[in-house]
Amino acid sequence: MDQKQEKLPTKNKNSKIVAIVIACLVVVAAAIFLFLNLTKPTAKTALTTAAKTNITSARSTIVVTNKASKKTQIGTMNYEFNKDYIHISSKFKPKSAGEEQELWSTPKRVYNKDKNGKWQYMAKSGLAQGVFDQMFDSYNKLFTAHHFNRFSNKAFSALKVNLDGLGGYTVTYQGNDKDVLEGLQKASTVSGTGEEVDISQIKNVDLAIKVNRKNQLREMNYTVTYKNNQGNVSVHLFDINGVNNLQTPSELKKATRVTASNIED
Repeated sequence: MDQKQEKLPTKNKNSKIVAIVIACLVVVAAAIFLFLNLTKPTAKTALTTAAKTNITSARSTIVVTNKASKKTQIGTMNYEFNKDYIHISSKFKPKSAGEEQELWSTPKRVYNKDKNGKWQYMAKSGLAQGVFDQMFDSYNKLFTAHHFNRFSNKAFSALKVNLDGLGGYTVTYQGNDKDVLEGLQKASTVSGTGEEVDISQIKNVDLAIKVNRKNQLREMNYTVTYKNNQGNVSVHLFDINGVNNLQTPSELKKATRVTASNIED
C-alpha cells in the first residue's frame, strides 16, 4: 500500500516536468516564428538578390498547351545540366515524331537521336565546338532565366512574401496586374526568339518563387493562362545547384559518328 502511494507523487512530478518541457518548446517555436516574420524580406529585396544567384546546375521544364487548334496540343521540353553534362528532350501530344528530340552533351561529344530513334554523335572539335557552345548557351538562358531585378517597384509591391518553413521564403502572386506581367516578361523568356508576348492576351498568371534565408533562388514555378481558352505556358525551374549526377543512357555507346559533311549530304 505504501509503495503505491510513493509511486503516485513520482508520476505527478514526471507529468509536470513533461508539461513544462512542452510549454517551453511552444514558447521557443513561437519566438522563432515571430523572429522569422519580423526579419522577412520585402519582395524587392528577396528577388533582386535572387536574380544574382549563379546557377551551375539545375532542372527545368516548360509545358506549352495550345487549345486554339481543333485538338489540344501539349508540348513538353525538359532541360537538365551540370558542369559536365547537358540533357535536353522534347515530347508532344498528339505524338509527332518529326518534332520530338533528345540530345545529350558530354565533355567531348554531342549526341542526338534521329527520327528513327537511333543515336548519332558529333565530336566537339574545331568549328563545331564554337557552334555547340553558342547553342547550349542559348538553351541555358532560355531555361534558367531569372532576371527578377527587372521588375518595377509597382510590380514588387503587388507580390506577397510568405514563410517557407524555417529554410526560407516564397514570393507569390495570382492575378493579371499589368506591372507584374511586364516584369515577368522581362525576367524570363519562353520562346527564345526575343519576341515579346502580347500581355493583353494574358488572362492570369500564377507565380511562386522560393528563396532560402540568404535570398538565393531555390525554385521558380509559374503558369501563364491566355484569354479565350487559347492555352497556357508553365515554367518550372528546380533542383538549382543540386544536380550532382547525370547518367547518360547505355545506348549512347552504340551511337554512330557523323560529321558536318555527312549532314550537308
